[in-house]
Amino acid sequence: MVCPVKGGPTSGMCADQSPLDSRPSKCGGGGSPVPTPPDGQCAKDWGNCINSRCCSGAGFTCYEMDASYAECRSDRCPDKWNCRVLSPTPAPPPRTCSQLCSLAKTDQCGIFADKQACQGGYFTKGNFAVACAWKGCGCFAEASHMLECPNMATLCSSGPEPEPEPKPEPEPKPEPEPVPEPEPRPSTCSQLCSLVKTDRCDVLADKQACQGGYITRGNFAVACAWEGCAGCFAEGNNLLECPNLATLCSSGPEPEPEPKPEPPPPAWVGDKMKMTHYWDCNGQGCDASTLQPWNQAKYISPPGYGPQDPADFGGPLYGEKMW
Repeated sequence: MVCPVKGGPTSGMCADQSPLDSRPSKCGGGGSPVPTPPDGQCAKDWGNCINSRCCSGAGFTCYEMDASYAECRSDRCPDKWNCRVLSPTPAPPPRTCSQLCSLAKTDQCGIFADKQACQGGYFTKGNFAVACAWKGCGCFAEASHMLECPNMATLCSSGPEPEPEPKPEPEPKPEPEPVPEPEPRPSTCSQLCSLVKTDRCDVLADKQACQGGYITRGNFAVACAWEGCAGCFAEGNNLLECPNLATLCSSGPEPEPEPKPEPPPPAWVGDKMKMTHYWDCNGQGCDASTLQPWNQAKYISPPGYGPQDPADFGGPLYGEKMW
């Protein structure tokens, strides 16, 4: 590898030696990677700027070779580099008015000639304020980051704006407990036969005993009902009229009503039926004209030509039948 430097043994290789003025004075001063500068400091001339993304020397540009190396150079970008010019990631703009108090107020951002001075100023217009932003070619007031700060002077003289206290998240409401479905109450007199007759419901001290009893008054009866803190009582809304309850319960359960049979279909009446003629044609002559030579002795009439029994086709629809 040849490394031309000003006054070196290979400097005579270049007819125009003016580009060598910006090169290192000795080989090894550039080209090979140097330690990456600490965060927040720009790289020195011909140094590695992959992390700092800026150069400290005037006239030097941070050219990227690839994703692993970039160099501050004052000449053109070498061939086979990707030559992307790196620049520092801009700091996020102030989000609150109090963050502007550490900056210098200015009438216009364009008066700042360098990046450091630009990023240290802010611009106001009425009740609005915005930090100056460096755009590479100059300093500008970026209106998209404008903040409404009506009491800027008072705010900056009284100290930093307190951070808003976080609002406590509301505690989740507990889901309501499911309401238990009410126990089914007897709806017929026969259903009372499985319970125990008692004189009063309120003498039954627990739920199980309560739901197993009933009382009678004359021809009426009602099952006992348990209602938590109210205890056991006779619920009048479920009163049943059972005049023969003793007989009913001694003779066994009340029989289920027998299903009523469906009425038979109406009988078929054929006295008003009109008959049509039977198509015979002398030994099914309709076929005789087709079956040639015709021999009546060999002819058998198909059964489909005769009357059909409705029972062979799913049954009669209107009571029709063979006779």
